[in-house]
Amino acid sequence: MRQDFHTYSSNRLFINATASLHLFAKTPEETAHKITNEIYHKIRLKAVAGIGPNLLLAKVSA
Repeated sequence: MRQDFHTYSSNRLFINATASLHLFAKTPEETAHKITNEIYHKIRLKAVAGIGPNLLLAKVSA
């Protein structure tokens, strides 16, 4: 069974939003932007989102 959330460390989280992307935005970039904006508005913390087809590419693209 594939998990949609993978906690990598205390400050890193990988999210597989493939199945629910259409509920939040039209593109992965728009979804990432919405998530990082919400984090900033709620706790005033700058977040970075990497987008990729696998964990490695998502991590290095951030």
